[in-house]
Order: sequence, then C-alpha cells, then structure tokens
Amino acid sequence: MTIQDFHDLVRLLEAHPQWRAELRQLLLSDELLALPDLVRELAAAQRRTEERVEQLATVMQQLVARVGQLTDDVGTLKGYVLERKYRERAPAYFEGLLRGIHALSAEEVARLVDEAVSRGGLSTEDRRAILETDLVIRGVRLGESTETYLAVEISVGIGRHDVTRAQQRARILQRLVAKPVLPVVAGEWITSDAEEQATATDVWRVLNGGAMAPGADGTTE
Repeated sequence: MTIQDFHDLVRLLEAHPQWRAELRQLLLSDELLALPDLVRELAAAQRRTEERVEQLATVMQQLVARVGQLTDDVGTLKGYVLERKYRERAPAYFEGLLRGIHALSAEEVARLVDEAVSRGGLSTEDRRAILETDLVIRGVRLGESTETYLAVEISVGIGRHDVTRAQQRARILQRLVAKPVLPVVAGEWITSDAEEQATATDVWRVLNGGAMAPGADGTTE
C-alpha cells in the first residue's frame, strides 16, 4: 500500500462511517472495544457510591445530633435531680456552714425579691439573677447568733461560671436581705480552675454532701 492508497482509504472511511466501525472491529481487541462501556459502567457505579456516601453522611449527622441532644437531656435531668436532692436534704448537706437551716421555697424567694423591687432597691437584671439562683438557704453560723444566708449554685460538675454566678448572686442577695450572705457552689466534682477561683473569691464548696471552706483541697479534674 502506498501513501496515496492510504489517503484514499482515509477518504473512503470519512465518507462511509459504517466502515470505520467495521475497521475498528478488525483492528482492536475485544477488551479495547469494550473499554468505553466499562468506563461508563464505572462512572455510573461511582455516582451510585457517592450518592450512598452522601446518604450515610446525612444519617450520621442526624445520629450525632440526636446523641448530642440525648446527652444534653440526660445532663439536664441529672442537674434537676441533684438540685432537688440538695434542697430536700439541705440540713444534712449544709450543716458544716449553718445551724437551724431552712431552704427557702421559690415563693419565699419571690416575696423577698418583690419586696425589694417595691422599695426600688433591685434592678430587673438583679431580680432575675436572684430568682434564678439554684438554692437560697437561711440559718445561723456556727458559734454565732447572726442570721446568715447562702446563695448556692448547683451543678454536677462545677466550673468557673458556677463560681462566678455564686459570688455575683451572693452580693445581690446581701443587698436584698441586709444580712451576711455566703456564696456556695455544690456538686459532685469541681475543675482545678474553678477550685482556684473559689479559693481566690472566698466561695464555699459542698462536694458530695461535704462542706469545704475556701482553700480546702477538693479538686477533681
């Protein structure tokens, strides 16, 4: 075959597309001929895989969100149970601080707050802070005769924010009742940084029912 013959063949193939298909059948192996179909199948399989991965990712996101919600719910429920326990057994848990202990009900705290508001001695923000205090206790300090209050923040795990709230709310309550008020945090454990803050700000701690003065060692990581 000469070059001219080859060019003639090319022109014939361009003029007759069906001949090109027959020529491919002759020149290419079955594997090569099947390659385009295989590529299309692989691309389709890849798309299906990506769709399944996206579906699984969506399911996982929903599952993670649900587990997170359940964790929050359990934590909230445990906090409510702990708060109720400290309120109902206040004389036992806070005997290291006071005698003649009385845990004020929500209604009693509200009356104190309303009286202060009527006198114009309490801002709306301070009113909310006292009403949101986990526990307010009244009693007499050991070896003294002066009535003293406790502003107690309760949390399973005590952090710096709990210590800060106890200190701030104790200051507000002291203005309200015009009597000594001790800031207290109560729970099952306390972080090291919260421990340091409690010591520095004279905040009492009640851990697992045992009262500890500021500076006593009760840190739990």
